[in-house]
Amino acid sequence: MGIGIGEVKTKRKKLSESSGDVFVNSGAAFDSLKQAKVNLAIKTENPDFDEEINVLIKLSLIAMDSWGVVAAEMVKLALENENVVQSELAIISKRTQSSVSEALKRARYSEIMEMDKLYRKKLNQILSQ
Repeated sequence: MGIGIGEVKTKRKKLSESSGDVFVNSGAAFDSLKQAKVNLAIKTENPDFDEEINVLIKLSLIAMDSWGVVAAEMVKLALENENVVQSELAIISKRTQSSVSEALKRARYSEIMEMDKLYRKKLNQILSQ
């Protein structure tokens, strides 16, 4: 998946008819995936930010690429219910709280969310300049 961040100049029903940096950047990010041998890349108008986040994405993908089905399901559930504690996730998923906890630990969920928080903060700083 290639994620582009930038300005939208025109937005049409057909994505191919839309224009702006966001669309150019997403295409460039997508095109870089095969060469970088990764499944996810981000492209902005800030090369320093891009380099930094994409290195950390590569490191995160070491964990994410090895997720099993249960770990991936628990991460998805945790992301969809971000203000819910593990005991509630257990009820929703019909699992025990300890199995939810173990799945999230195996997925390195807390570390990945720390990275997410840091880069959202950095991105917001860049975009507000």
